[in-house]
Amino acid sequence: SLFDIKGTLVISGGDLTKLTIGEESTNTANKQVLLSVAGGTLEINNNVLFTAIVNTVGGYGSVISAKNSTIILDNVTFENCFNTSRTVEQLYGGAIYAENSTTTINYANFDSCYVSGVNGFGGAIAVVGGEFNLSGGAFVENEVNCSGNAYGGAVYATGAEINIVCVDGGLEWTSNQAKIGGAIALQN
Repeated sequence: SLFDIKGTLVISGGDLTKLTIGEESTNTANKQVLLSVAGGTLEINNNVLFTAIVNTVGGYGSVISAKNSTIILDNVTFENCFNTSRTVEQLYGGAIYAENSTTTINYANFDSCYVSGVNGFGGAIAVVGGEFNLSGGAFVENEVNCSGNAYGGAVYATGAEINIVCVDGGLEWTSNQAKIGGAIALQN
């Protein structure tokens, strides 16, 4: 990853555009993602835009991969963030992967994020265990386009506590696609 976070990192304002991470020959879990968080805290707020962030190795997200961490996103946009591979069997989260973490998302937009490969989970977000809190924002044209399993066009969650709250401004789900769960796929 470009940034391995074990403490606390706060990103407030700004854009990150057109970044391709990874090479097909160097498949190492969590090493081909922009922000890797292990046991730390990542807070992103105040109109931050991530666009055209691509993980060509596949695995766990393209922008954020978190394990045993706290992720707080407030007023953040993810556009055209891809997690894709021809060789990795399981791909999780086009933009974000969170495992056994507390993930809180307020007024975030996910537009045209996708997972593409053999088996895919969560076109925008994949959550495995932990807690997932979502309020406000939009999920538009996110997709899991895989030859095998394809779960959760926008969000995939398994073994997690899920809290989704519609607040002022609403929560939009438009044209998200997957074989199972066009917008959301939940598993035990």
